[in-house]
Amino acid sequence: MIIIPLGNLVLGLYSILFALKGEIEYAVLLLWVGLLLDGLDGYIARKLDRKSDVNYPPLRFYRI
Repeated sequence: MIIIPLGNLVLGLYSILFALKGEIEYAVLLLWVGLLLDGLDGYIARKLDRKSDVNYPPLRFYRI
């Protein structure tokens, strides 16, 4: 199920490109679509009981 995260990556990159070109409306629209896809990705992951392959504790890299 890597299709949705890749879609979010593409939407984010295009959003940056549109923002740099001054087309803020399209950039914001793509960010909203990405937000919806991110929610859908989480919903599907919970329904399929999928876990992250990484599974690192959030603060692991900040320990001294």
